[in-house]
Amino acid sequence: MQKVYQQSRWQNIIYRINQSVLLSMSVIIGFIAAALLSVKQPDLNQTTLYIYAGIYIGIPALLVIWLVVFNTSKGKVIEHGIEVSDCAISYINYGEKEMMSWQNYHGFEVLSTFLGLFRTVILKGRDQQRITFNYYAFSSIQRREIIDTLRMKTHE
Repeated sequence: MQKVYQQSRWQNIIYRINQSVLLSMSVIIGFIAAALLSVKQPDLNQTTLYIYAGIYIGIPALLVIWLVVFNTSKGKVIEHGIEVSDCAISYINYGEKEMMSWQNYHGFEVLSTFLGLFRTVILKGRDQQRITFNYYAFSSIQRREIIDTLRMKTHE
């Protein structure tokens, strides 16, 4: 048995939006703080504020556009994936594979932060090996199948 769960293009966009929420919130809070500071110190250049906002918003946007336009066809890199085989489970992150054998597998944990908006799946190995990936990197159907496989392997 070998099954590969690949992140779809739309799921990648949703995943990136989820990952960008915290960054965006920190940028907005920083922008508000800088705006309040500029009221107290009128010599602070407002153009500088726009440049910083453009950098924080523009760079992630360019990365998403690059992935949508250029990461296609035969040369496509698997952005996020889980490969399950009879002897191991692997997490694929932009083509790089991190593997854990089922013999070493000791269980998993789903950590939730910030009211459940950010979740992380941690695969635990007997030799202290850990594989970590974002819970929202995969569709709900894929997550359910991955978690069911992990539960089944935990009870073997």
